[in-house]
Amino acid sequence: MATIINTSKLQLDEVLTWLEQEQNDSCEGFYCNKEIIIDSFNTREMLCIKLDGLIVGFGIFNIKSISASIDILEIHPSYRGNGLGMKMAQHLLAYLFNSRVPCVSVKCTPKSSEKFWRKLGFIEYPDKYRHLREPLELKLTVERYNYSFKRAVAI
Repeated sequence: MATIINTSKLQLDEVLTWLEQEQNDSCEGFYCNKEIIIDSFNTREMLCIKLDGLIVGFGIFNIKSISASIDILEIHPSYRGNGLGMKMAQHLLAYLFNSRVPCVSVKCTPKSSEKFWRKLGFIEYPDKYRHLREPLELKLTVERYNYSFKRAVAI
């Protein structure tokens, strides 16, 4: 069973090791954001997902005074496609909205992540400067989150 946990230094090192390996193998992933990941760990804005004793994914978030963001969510390439990313995203959203933020944003990097975030209820809000901004930024309000959650439970 997968569990979501606070991140220890040992687990941070485990994440950085597989991110570096992913970078070396495929030139993809978030190893290029190593410093952001370390900074988030230091500010306690990082959670990991553990499966069978291994760290197989992580999420980086940022809580501001009036909003929050999920900055990185990644599942180890060998464990993708099993619902672990969805479990991590749902946990992060519950955590952030329980922290009393009214809105959570994500940036769709890579672009292929847009479908994943939209499935969770994120939408694009009107913004006259949207055409100047890449990547696409989606937002989820607490009201929309509560509505989506109640509908999912009722089904």
